[in-house]
Amino acid sequence: MSFESRKNYSTPAGDKTKIARAASPSREGVVLEHYHNINSVCAQKVRIALNEKGLEVREHLLTLRGDQHDPVYRKLNPNGVVPTLVHDGKPVIESSLILYYLDDAFPQPPLMPREPLLRHRGCTTSWSMNTCTIPA
Repeated sequence: MSFESRKNYSTPAGDKTKIARAASPSREGVVLEHYHNINSVCAQKVRIALNEKGLEVREHLLTLRGDQHDPVYRKLNPNGVVPTLVHDGKPVIESSLILYYLDDAFPQPPLMPREPLLRHRGCTTSWSMNTCTIPA
């Protein structure tokens, strides 16, 4: 099992390595790590937020051809899905919750309005998109 890893979203793909090594919380100079798949809509919204906030992140590209079930990755995300954000060695899972976490941990620039009513409307829209299904 392998995946691509890189320092931030603006640099070309770096070395290939194992999830076990990348999941180590002792990585020098890396505060944020993002495990994702390029085709995952949930992971795409996290990548957009990371980019909007200008955060440097180590990116880990999973193929989703079984690598998401690796026991080391399942310790980060017991659901075995992407995305997973790791901040200072601690995983945050579920894309919408990752967005809220990023806004709390890195308040500038904000992803959501600070005014309570506008923030509530943004949360309501996010909740609707996450919970309401549209028939195929």
